[in-house]
Amino acid sequence: MDGSESFDESNDWIIDIYQERIDFDWLNYNPHAFFPLDYDYFFRTGKIKKITIEPQEPPAAWKPCFIIGCGRSGSTVLCKLLSAHPDICFLNEPRELWMQAYPNFDVWSSKSREREGKLRMSQNDADQIGSQKLNELFYTITNILNRKKLIEKTPENTFRLKWLDQLFPGCKFIMVKRNPIGTARSIARFQPEMWFGHDSYKWEQLSTLLARYKKNLALNEEFMTMTENSNFAKALIEWALSILSAEEFKMSLPKNEINERFMEIHLERLINNPQESMKEVLEFLDLGDCEEVYNISTQIVQKHLTHTYSMPCAHVHQYGTANEEHILAQAGASLRNLIFEHSLHK
Repeated sequence: MDGSESFDESNDWIIDIYQERIDFDWLNYNPHAFFPLDYDYFFRTGKIKKITIEPQEPPAAWKPCFIIGCGRSGSTVLCKLLSAHPDICFLNEPRELWMQAYPNFDVWSSKSREREGKLRMSQNDADQIGSQKLNELFYTITNILNRKKLIEKTPENTFRLKWLDQLFPGCKFIMVKRNPIGTARSIARFQPEMWFGHDSYKWEQLSTLLARYKKNLALNEEFMTMTENSNFAKALIEWALSILSAEEFKMSLPKNEINERFMEIHLERLINNPQESMKEVLEFLDLGDCEEVYNISTQIVQKHLTHTYSMPCAHVHQYGTANEEHILAQAGASLRNLIFEHSLHK
């Protein structure tokens, strides 16, 4: 289905994109313009704006970069810092652009089941028409804003990397990691009634991936029973699947492309060494030094990010609740080992 019946006909994206944002007061555009601004309305109805733009064909050398990683891992923080670069256009979860070409991008709203939304998309889900439309949409927006390089962040894309690679050949990926327990706790506490999708549709999609990674993630029946009443248990699974999906894609790249196209960054290291970390990111993006990025990085870390974001230890008992301890104890060795392996240790 094309999902056209779920488009709102008012095409006010131009108003939205130039809306002032106090959270990005250094920008003259709104990075959230194509994220459904009334998310509750989108969640309940599945409706989005119809985007009408005079398309511009991107040059062959133009390649976007996708910031990926499990939700609540700090990807928004990284993108916020990068947005201070004068050459970068940052779009935050621009679902309304994606869904112009692929309505099944939606795994959140009340329409996701009808749209047969897919959390994981493969190369077979890409088509030439959709690829051309998305390339033109993303490039045109970037060009309208007088920027050169697009940085896009949508957490679900972590499960769609081969699909993205097919749509945008040669694109780059930056994987943001955060302490696994902190990530899971943040998911469990952030909009719990919405996070796993309308009528738990997104959770159903996540659950289907467990069979794909059963060799890496052997979860016992008792732990799976816990997911029925615990968003923390669900969040641990989402984090683990995000890690495994990204690693699978990374290892599928030709060896000579991995370092050029795939980068990993820990939120904890970014907080502790903001300027050094951002310098490495800018080099990966083939961008030169930018004092504005470095200054804003230091300011935001000092003003808004506390030590609670940078806990390096993987052991939940050092800062977790008794219930979290019990859930992790039942998770099984494979999940606990994965958590330990992907924690940043000082």
